Amino acid sequence: MYQSQELYPELTVVQDNWEVIRDDSLKLLDQGCYSEMPNNGFSVERQNNPQVWYYCPFGLEAEDQTPQTRVQTAYAQSLVPRTVEILAQVKGLKGAMFSLLKPGGQIKEHTHENSYVTATMGLQVDAKCTFRVCDETRSHENGEFLVFDYCLPHEAWNTGDRDRMVLLLVLQNKLAL
Repeated sequence: MYQSQELYPELTVVQDNWEVIRDDSLKLLDQGCYSEMPNNGFSVERQNNPQVWYYCPFGLEAEDQTPQTRVQTAYAQSLVPRTVEILAQVKGLKGAMFSLLKPGGQIKEHTHENSYVTATMGLQVDAKCTFRVCDETRSHENGEFLVFDYCLPHEAWNTGDRDRMVLLLVLQNKLAL
């Protein structure tokens, strides 16, 4: 089940600057900052494509980052200071990354074991980029957020013909407080 974005007014500054963030995400892609997403307990459908899901962490340095990811995060921060500055205004932000799903890709249903919410904002999406939480499927829209409880079953598809790119933010779940 999706949560209302109204519960997270701190996302407004991000949404107001979505085109700046989109341009930064494309800059990072051009600079080779994206890595293939490791399979950490959830399945990615590859459909004869050896690399389907890519990510680029930035803005925060999580305790569990590998040395490679720390370098990648620092490099990304140096390339996209505008996005980092925008995200620094988001109270309660626990993590941030760009996520790129290739055409024909699917991130299979999975859950997480923490009390966070994920807010994904479309940066390069169309009606063929869909996301399901529990029994509700929605299409992404550029500059718009989908907010959901990280613990609930969720999955994503890109049945379109171009890369699907979203900003993924992890926040404290206000309904779990």
